Amino acid sequence: APDLYVCGHVTDCSPFLNFEWHSQNGPIHRVETHLIGSYNVFNMLAAATIGLWFGVGEEQVCHALASYVPSNNRSELVVTARNRLIVDAYNANPTSMRAALENFRDMKADHKMCILGMMGELGAVSREEHQKIVDFLRAAAFEEVWLVGGEFEAIDCPFRKFKDVEEVKAAIAADRPTGKTILVKGSNSTKLFQLPELL
Repeated sequence: APDLYVCGHVTDCSPFLNFEWHSQNGPIHRVETHLIGSYNVFNMLAAATIGLWFGVGEEQVCHALASYVPSNNRSELVVTARNRLIVDAYNANPTSMRAALENFRDMKADHKMCILGMMGELGAVSREEHQKIVDFLRAAAFEEVWLVGGEFEAIDCPFRKFKDVEEVKAAIAADRPTGKTILVKGSNSTKLFQLPELL
């Protein structure tokens, strides 16, 4: 749209986000990022806008966006000896959980597994929002789903449930998931950030 300072769109996301962008009347730039998730395009476009606003050149903006490597449990790809992990274990709310699951569903990968921690601080709508996630998971038909935390306990579903991260650690030690692409997503309070080194 001509009234936007920066415009752009996703060109690929398998697994890393690639996108094109341009400023008003500027040339189209193509950026290959190190981020997982098409939803991150909005963060990238916001960063480009801020950079341009403060006088950073378009080529330098592209270089900065392409060079950023996440290391804070947000949209990271972690390759271990046994699995490929998509780690987004810093925060979870209904919007971010849905976006992560949609992106994971659409990603080209074999043997998809989800380890999802409950979403905290939802108050009166918590049960309803966790039910929506379970309904999405049923429809998505991932190969395996593990749900962590008390908010999932009361929901009737065919998925494996765990009280806390310690129970998940014991299951990983016993089952040793191997050859999978695993989405690890949950609120920081569920401590799923402790899992990548075990997977």
